[in-house]
Amino acid sequence: MKKRVTSGWVLSFSSEEALLQAVRTLVKEEGVLWEVCAPYPCAAVRLANRHAGRAVGAGVRLWAAAGGVCGFLAVALWLYWTQFRADPLVTQGRVQGWDNWPAYVPPLFEGTLLGAGLLTAAGFLKGAVLPRWNDWAFECDFFRTDDHGDGYFILLEGGREDRAAALAAALHPEASEYIHEEGGRS
Repeated sequence: MKKRVTSGWVLSFSSEEALLQAVRTLVKEEGVLWEVCAPYPCAAVRLANRHAGRAVGAGVRLWAAAGGVCGFLAVALWLYWTQFRADPLVTQGRVQGWDNWPAYVPPLFEGTLLGAGLLTAAGFLKGAVLPRWNDWAFECDFFRTDDHGDGYFILLEGGREDRAAALAAALHPEASEYIHEEGGRS
């Protein structure tokens, strides 16, 4: 697959409190892609995961609702075709048509569940930005030294360079490195 050119900043923080303050600032920003890296699950990581969960969760709910509607309509079309249009066969004295509506409830229900389940999984995979085999920032020299092994980092991807640069400067990291190279989501 073709990789796109990605740029961004690796921001290093000396303490968990500084990282948490930066994450609180980033949560308020819209349209900025960022990740938090810490040596253990801390408050900043939990806040970042809650923020990411809201973004992914809203999309997944819409995919689930659309899948339920699509599944219901697919089974309703199948029932309509088999019961009304395609030479219906009367067996065991059953009445054909909508007079036999209780027999249509289970397949409609199951079709709704199947459609919602399939599109929920698809929406989750789309919202989680998969596949993402590696991260663009780990290809830089910043992480190739032992100095940054157990630190607190924010990977700030630069979509619009001026806005991301201003945001990186406003977060006041102890160390930052600008990266511009091949990488990113494939």
